[in-house]
Amino acid sequence: MVFFRNVLGTFITDGFIVVLNMLLGVLTARILGPERRGVLTLVMTLPLTLAYFADLGISQANVYFLGRNKRPESSIVTNSLIIALVVGTVVGIIVWSVRDVVLNTLLDDMPSHYLLAILLFLPLLILYTYWMAILRARQKFGIFNILRLLMPLALLICTALALLVFQGGIGWAVMAYLLGNVLAVGISLFVVGRLVQFKFAFNWPMVRESLTYGLKSYLQHLISHLTYRLDIYLVALFLPPSEIAFYGIATSVAEMSWYIPNAVGMVLFPKLSNEMNDRIHSLTAETCRHTLAITFLTAIAITTVGVIVIPLAYGADYRPAIAPLIALGPGVVAMSLYKILTRNFSSRDRQQISIFIAGLGLALNVTLDAILIPRLGVTGAALASSCAYCAVGAAMLWAFQRESQLPWREILRFGRGDWSRYRDAGAYAQSRLHPGARRNE
Repeated sequence: MVFFRNVLGTFITDGFIVVLNMLLGVLTARILGPERRGVLTLVMTLPLTLAYFADLGISQANVYFLGRNKRPESSIVTNSLIIALVVGTVVGIIVWSVRDVVLNTLLDDMPSHYLLAILLFLPLLILYTYWMAILRARQKFGIFNILRLLMPLALLICTALALLVFQGGIGWAVMAYLLGNVLAVGISLFVVGRLVQFKFAFNWPMVRESLTYGLKSYLQHLISHLTYRLDIYLVALFLPPSEIAFYGIATSVAEMSWYIPNAVGMVLFPKLSNEMNDRIHSLTAETCRHTLAITFLTAIAITTVGVIVIPLAYGADYRPAIAPLIALGPGVVAMSLYKILTRNFSSRDRQQISIFIAGLGLALNVTLDAILIPRLGVTGAALASSCAYCAVGAAMLWAFQRESQLPWREILRFGRGDWSRYRDAGAYAQSRLHPGARRNE
């Protein structure tokens, strides 16, 4: 029940994050309008993209080595601190040196001082991902989830103050976004720093080990992130800022269905990293079939509600976001397979399979984007992503079946024992909500 409790806690946290992000999205959409909301979408996406580029796989290596190989925590904490500061600074200098090219292409319409503020914040954001991974490795999901909730809460409060109280515009919204991130990351780093074993001693041999493992995970996660987010920049390249706003809203609503596989995968990776080899495949298959079914039902519900709610919540001006939302639905469901099954390969240091499949998906996505965006606009971007997601999910499923040698029905089809899991989970949830009920029976 520990695994279920961690998944449930992570999922509930994701639910609160969905609500907070939705409130933030509605607030900025209503006050800023489509064009300025499109610029803000770029500002909000760029730090995540840069963090993925600068990660080097250290966050995944931290989970792997603490979970499976039991490396000293103090060395991992110190190495993470030094690597984050060095790599974040280097990446910031490189991006700033080519800012004219970047700002005239993929980040068209973003002022240069917004980019500078993001680059100054980058080292802290990288360290945040490294140290939060240590909490996952220790399976401290209670504290981990509370700290994750800080970021959207801080963003909503700062943005509401900037736009409603001080009645600022896009500049105020950007500064509020950056300030909220700095506050949330700063508090999280302080809390984690008090919990972990810190000893300032740089361990170079462990850095080499972490990079050897982590660079494979780095490529996998970087390619995956580009598959999810490169279309935002391509929309910015081909279309005006208002179209970025429409596509950003469509993707944010459609990807709500991913909170389920994301929550499961976040808990599953450290679980598999601590698991005996003969249990890894069967546990992955069971998790996969449950997650796929729940994601499918959730995606149908979210798409249906989104079609109705988008013009009501965001405003009639955002009605063009409905078509890309519908187009993204099938791909979002298929991609849940990749999000779960890739944890199996990472836990066995077999990330090359995930990297190859993600690379094919990225190439397909970019090719279709280049063809469809100029012709169909943001709906073309959504169709391109959906096709790429379906291809990646199918390929990952085939690779897992080949390696595990499990029958297809065990990976995809519910059995009688699966329904008992839900009965047990319901009984457990009821016992947590009403702890005195069982004692009174």
